[in-house]
Amino acid sequence: MARIALLLEKKNIGELIQYAYNIHTRMTAEAAVFTLPPVPMADFKASIDQLSDDDQATIGTGRIARAQRKASILKLQAEIRKLAAYVQIVSDGDENIILSAGFDIARRGPRRYIEIAVPVDMRVQYTSQSEARLLWNK
Repeated sequence: MARIALLLEKKNIGELIQYAYNIHTRMTAEAAVFTLPPVPMADFKASIDQLSDDDQATIGTGRIARAQRKASILKLQAEIRKLAAYVQIVSDGDENIILSAGFDIARRGPRRYIEIAVPVDMRVQYTSQSEARLLWNK
């Protein structure tokens, strides 16, 4: 079962805008599969455009413009998270459907099985009235 990998905090503003445009384009193209997204695609596109405009307006300005850009970033990230949850439910873990929506697949790490060798020369050391320490050689 495949899962969506977002990693939104690691993306800079340009990457976030491009990622959101890609999701918008792909989900709009697959409208037959994604019939009722929690965020309407027109509103999602408006949020992307708003962040792009706020990012351009921030160049050479002060705190107010940066605060507006930060609010736009948080709004867009929240909408992407909602869409990701929706796609995860609709896809039911199908990798092809997740990829068709423009999202990335989370990688699975290797399973690690740690084998503990049989203890050799085990001895018990009493440390107090209710505690004992087990010691052994490898």
